[in-house]
Amino acid sequence: MIRLEQLRHAVMVAQEGSFVAAAQLIPLSQSALTRSIQSLEREYKLQIFERSRLGVQLTPEGGQFIETAQQIIQAAQSGDDDLRTAGARDAALTRFGMGSISATAFFPALLLPLTKAAPNYRVLLGSSAALRGALRRKEIDFYVAGVPRHSDYFATSSDLHIERVAGNHLDLLVRPQHPLLEMPSITSKDIARYPTGAGTFVRETIGAAVLEPFGIGLPKIEIDDYEVLAAVARQSDLIVIGSHLFRQLRPDLGLAVLPYDITSIGRSDWAVVSSRSRMSRDARELSQVVLAMLRKATQTPLA
Repeated sequence: MIRLEQLRHAVMVAQEGSFVAAAQLIPLSQSALTRSIQSLEREYKLQIFERSRLGVQLTPEGGQFIETAQQIIQAAQSGDDDLRTAGARDAALTRFGMGSISATAFFPALLLPLTKAAPNYRVLLGSSAALRGALRRKEIDFYVAGVPRHSDYFATSSDLHIERVAGNHLDLLVRPQHPLLEMPSITSKDIARYPTGAGTFVRETIGAAVLEPFGIGLPKIEIDDYEVLAAVARQSDLIVIGSHLFRQLRPDLGLAVLPYDITSIGRSDWAVVSSRSRMSRDARELSQVVLAMLRKATQTPLA
């Protein structure tokens, strides 16, 4: 008998390439996830994954299994959506997510157009990894966040539909009276003297090896709330790793940009991200409202 939950477990491991990462996103203990996969392998008499030093990889028969599993999951979800929404369009609730930087940059400006377009909506704020997990579990219809630039693999490996809007790069943000702003030039050794703060995306998608040459360590304060990070920075010498758009869109944060170029770190594109499976008409209409607002706010062509 087909067990959809176990199929979802296998697909998650395949997409993440790691039992540890998949278990965190589901969420489920690693031992329980391992037992779930082993049960599938026994039932269908095949080996789905083989472990290696770099994580897990699909076997040839495992690749075919995952492809079929995705088709079954999508068909089941489509049928469930049809049953739930039949005759109830007016009461439909659209749920979408926003990453930590995108929420800080865009959400205030979104409130008015959202209220006009869809009074019945809910917003989930969190890291890109958390939102991607919520999208897979059908807890949200789409989300707004930065996605890797010029990367088709990111979309195909996670079965995502990505509508890119504008380019984004990172800046280092500090209080206007920060000691570094008084220096004629700033070196990586100068940067290394101060603690940094950022959303979880820095650890999850950039990593220490990329940051180290710039004198930047993994954030001492890691929180997916840039309002809080800005408040801490205004009262300390914390360096916040944030978007270059903050100065334009959120001057009320009260932070200045350090004249220190980190534009090569974590280049991404603002985007609306959804599943390749069918989206409801209400969710599609709302995603287009969000896209239009993002284009108006950024007015920055993709590079």
